[in-house]
Amino acid sequence: MKQNSYRYPGFTLLETLLVVTMIIIVAGGMLVVIRPNQRFAQARNNQRRIDIQKIESAITQYRLQEGEYPPGIAEIYQEICATSSEVVGGLTDCQSLLDLRLLIPTYLESIPQDENATGINSGYSVLLEIDRDKVRVQSILAELNQIIVTFIQFHQKYLYIT
Repeated sequence: MKQNSYRYPGFTLLETLLVVTMIIIVAGGMLVVIRPNQRFAQARNNQRRIDIQKIESAITQYRLQEGEYPPGIAEIYQEICATSSEVVGGLTDCQSLLDLRLLIPTYLESIPQDENATGINSGYSVLLEIDRDKVRVQSILAELNQIIVTFIQFHQKYLYIT
């Protein structure tokens, strides 16, 4: 007697499920190792460091040429107004923020704005320590529990940036 056994080419359901499960496990492991959110946060913090250096450089150049700090810099941290703010009827919408637009275009191309900042806020702030003749610039929106702050110190004719 002859048996009818047909052989179908391809994979069984069990084989397919095993392969898909293995792919999911490997992909999940790679996401844990790579941590894309942390990498993106590190990249944004690096951009914040660059932006702070730009602001520092502009304030330094202004101080060296004009002999004083830009008007409005005070002994308390003040958030910098973004350049998108416009003068309307003689008043700016930056009234409660530090307006450094006088640095544009001579010292800065535009006021750097943090990509996570909202509205007219730039995401950066400035503080003047009069007793030390020091200006501190910081990022308000730094991620990964990092504090991004630098300062410019004027002493006699020398400039220290740390």
